[in-house]
Amino acid sequence: MFEIEKNFDVDKEKIEKLLKEAESLGAKVFTDVYYDNTSYDLTKKDIWLRTREGKFEMKLPIGKVGSGDRYDEVEDESKIKEFLKISGSGNLKDLLHKNNYFPFCVCKTTRQKYKKEGFSIDIDFAEFDDGFTFEAMEIELMIDDESRAEETAQEIINFAAPYGLKEVNKGKVSSYLQNKRPDHYKVLADLGFWPEK
Repeated sequence: MFEIEKNFDVDKEKIEKLLKEAESLGAKVFTDVYYDNTSYDLTKKDIWLRTREGKFEMKLPIGKVGSGDRYDEVEDESKIKEFLKISGSGNLKDLLHKNNYFPFCVCKTTRQKYKKEGFSIDIDFAEFDDGFTFEAMEIELMIDDESRAEETAQEIINFAAPYGLKEVNKGKVSSYLQNKRPDHYKVLADLGFWPEK
């Protein structure tokens, strides 16, 4: 399955309209730890390796690197090790450390989940380990055919349009980098990540 997502501005009034007749799926709290090396070899390729509540996940870009809205998600640790060309025994966290991959941000997210007309709506309040906070909203669809990525991204935009929601290119991690790790952010921005809409 492939995840197609778009980030939108957090405008309380517009979100209230969007959530009318939406099905609430409840709230959950989780902590993400993102990994890369000191040369940013993963994030420069729009690859986001993280643990979520201790379970490893790797998001691989579909299509244009840096677009930030289309990813294939890999959760199998053996496939992650194979992709990273990491071998050896032991857990993945220790192997990453031995291969010079380290955490670059830790983020606790409180997520309110909704469903409307087949779309998943996530409203996040993110608290980073150094005190930075960020509110975000994502609308997403899962697809099983990569060739439908462009069409699906447009479906999300069309769904949000009647509510006056403005698409934004930055999510919680990119905003964290911009505010707290400007050198890392600049490397990615210089590669064309997060162009203004």
